[in-house]
Amino acid sequence: MPDRHTSEPTVPTIRDVVDSNELTPVDGVGVVAFTAVATLTHGAAGALAGCIVLVIAALTAGPTAFVAAQLLLVTVFSQWSPATFAAAQGAVFPLLAGSIRSRLISRRLVGLTVAYVGTLGVVWALVTNLRWLWQAGVLFVVAAAVSSYAIHRYERVSLGLVNAEGNR
Repeated sequence: MPDRHTSEPTVPTIRDVVDSNELTPVDGVGVVAFTAVATLTHGAAGALAGCIVLVIAALTAGPTAFVAAQLLLVTVFSQWSPATFAAAQGAVFPLLAGSIRSRLISRRLVGLTVAYVGTLGVVWALVTNLRWLWQAGVLFVVAAAVSSYAIHRYERVSLGLVNAEGNR
């Protein structure tokens, strides 16, 4: 073990970070699809957004590029038509699926796909059927909280962390 008083700390270079992050072909498909949809609908600003997502995907691991793409979709490109927004959501899904890091279609990928499409369906139904957008937002947050709690309780029971008497 090196002595911390005599050796200088090493700062990772950009190359070290890029080499440690393993981009999958699914990540590449997500970046290309997002860039294509954003460029076709918003021109040079879309191409720049695609480059930003590419850099984030190369420098980070997990679903960070997906989150960045979602933030760009909502903040920068807020004037989407419903069909274009649906295409953009389909384009960024591979960035989320790539974070699973599985080469085969697994139960986790199927569950993620069902949850993603279901969530988009719920949001679409709320936004199109309610008069004000804030109502849709409040109802979605409540539904997400209730479903998250239900999943949490199911996991606790399935792992045997709770018995019939409710002891933890």
